[in-house]
Amino acid sequence: MDNKQNFVETLHTQQKKQEKNKRSQGKGHPDKVLPNNQH
Repeated sequence: MDNKQNFVETLHTQQKKQEKNKRSQGKGHPDKVLPNNQH
């Protein structure tokens, strides 16, 4: 039972990280991505 709880907790953590990365990198929303060169 403890192993199952640990797995679910890890899964939720990974999903939060993926969602954060998706938002910060602008996947699916190219207009929200920062340009590479900021001069």
